[in-house]
Amino acid sequence: MALEDAVVMGEVFRRRNQLSIPALLKDYEVRRLDRVWTLVLKARKRSEVTHGKDMNRTLAWYNELRHESGSRIISGRLSDGHVWSAW
Repeated sequence: MALEDAVVMGEVFRRRNQLSIPALLKDYEVRRLDRVWTLVLKARKRSEVTHGKDMNRTLAWYNELRHESGSRIISGRLSDGHVWSAW
């Protein structure tokens, strides 16, 4: 998230001559709000698995991670339409 924030902040502040600082920050907020809100909701949902609400699900998830190469995660991140997909 921090890197995404930095990329968007850089894009917003490139236009610094056109808008005031408060206007630039508002533009940044508007551009980030949907993405951040979506991730917060996903994290809340995921926390039920990762934090042991149902210990069998949590243990199964940890077992999956032992065999995960990371390629599915990277592919998902690149295809979900957020700022990295442009890179």
